[in-house]
Amino acid sequence: MRLLPTAALATFFRDPWVHYPYGFAMFVLCGVAISFVAFLPAGDAVPLHYNVYFGIDYLGDMATALRLPLVGGIFVIMNATVAWLVWQHKQSLARFLALGTVAVTIIIALSASLTLSINLAT
Repeated sequence: MRLLPTAALATFFRDPWVHYPYGFAMFVLCGVAISFVAFLPAGDAVPLHYNVYFGIDYLGDMATALRLPLVGGIFVIMNATVAWLVWQHKQSLARFLALGTVAVTIIIALSASLTLSINLAT
């Protein structure tokens, strides 16, 4: 088995049930990273977590805040790799993995919006 068969990879990303979810996920994660850079205050103490009982309970710098879209991007790339390997045997499972990536990306975007709302409110 060759490591990177280009024909199989091309047919994998030609399927709309695959390239639309992964494209949407990468678009949303890039938007999260850009919004963090644009709207989070540049400093050493950026509020990153809010607890109802204690208020702001986790502070970090910009690099810590950017871990969220970075981990999301790594998740998308790993999930696309697994889906591509599964695609050769079971296309429906690969499509399910692609749609699962969208669900996780939406959760990451909601988490990022809450982090931004903490910082814009303070």
